[in-house]
Amino acid sequence: MLDIPSDALPRGFLAEVVIHVSVSGPYIYPDPKTWKPASAVYWISSSKEFVNPVLLGIWHNVKGSVNSSSIKVLTAEDTPQNMSCIFNEFLGDFTVKGSYVYFKLTGFSGKEVVTCLDVRNFQGSLFYKMSDAGNKWKYSLVIYNSHTKGVTRSLFDGTQYEDWIPDIKFDVKFEENSKILELNITPDPPLENWIIRGRINPLSYHKDALQSQGHVVSNMRFDIHWNGSSDLLTDDYLNFPLKGAEYPLSITANPSRIDHKTSATIKFTKKKGGMKLDIKDFNDIDLILKSSSFDNSKWSDLGLKLGLFQTRLNTIKSDNSQDAKACLGETLGKWLNRVDEVDKNGGATWEALMDALQKIEQKPVAEKIKDYIE
Repeated sequence: MLDIPSDALPRGFLAEVVIHVSVSGPYIYPDPKTWKPASAVYWISSSKEFVNPVLLGIWHNVKGSVNSSSIKVLTAEDTPQNMSCIFNEFLGDFTVKGSYVYFKLTGFSGKEVVTCLDVRNFQGSLFYKMSDAGNKWKYSLVIYNSHTKGVTRSLFDGTQYEDWIPDIKFDVKFEENSKILELNITPDPPLENWIIRGRINPLSYHKDALQSQGHVVSNMRFDIHWNGSSDLLTDDYLNFPLKGAEYPLSITANPSRIDHKTSATIKFTKKKGGMKLDIKDFNDIDLILKSSSFDNSKWSDLGLKLGLFQTRLNTIKSDNSQDAKACLGETLGKWLNRVDEVDKNGGATWEALMDALQKIEQKPVAEKIKDYIE
């Protein structure tokens, strides 16, 4: 008999599933010769048929450094036999590069489950930086897998991106049968007084690379130089077609709106105090902590003051191999999802974060947040 995990999907519920591999089980095949006894089991069960195929994403989160994940697809009838679910292997096992795999479900029983790696939807973010020389700007269009944690944290870990500023964030969808996205920065006809150069050629992302992407990379870096004798106008917008995408059809840059005096410092959109935060605010919080030189080694102390249980923090520490940056990111994510006693400690708000920072002797960081929200 296969025990149903406490956090398994309820009947008829569809969602992205994260599988955390641990020695505690439950197990698919508790036989060390054929299957490691460390794979949690999730399934969708219903007697109804799908109106349209549904894409199920599974993040196979394993400890340590791995090059591939082995996934086994099993099916079972909706009605248990003798109080037990009898599972039959379907398609055998298969291996995927990285830690993410998709299933295309065409029937609730799972009898028509097939692997599907042709995912068309991704995320995009445009970053910019004012060059040291006047009237020159650096841009970077980043396209990444939607499951990748914290695009700005992943991108800004290297000093190369320390002072880049996030401009816009948007959804990206490949055209049907398209395998590559390419940003066209060559104006046709040529733009007078503008010099635009790509840092690499071509500026492109391949779909198969994005689908197996476990971290954020920048493939579309380009420089813009205003070479005219007059000043830029506020409506000097530059549009760059994105070939191979169903949307967006183009990316728009407006260098004239960048403040030359403050462009070297990360800027944030002003937000009112007292507002409730959620996971969409993760990037802003991560950036302001980093720009304020928050001591990452205090991530656990911060988590406790924010209302997370010590047992959860211990799990975060274990899952991230004691990497302070990664632990901080997961702690902030749990706080924004208001787990444990977060609501009893002020909830997920800027004020609660400032209060927690002051309690762990990170007052300068709290002051930076105060300036941000006022």
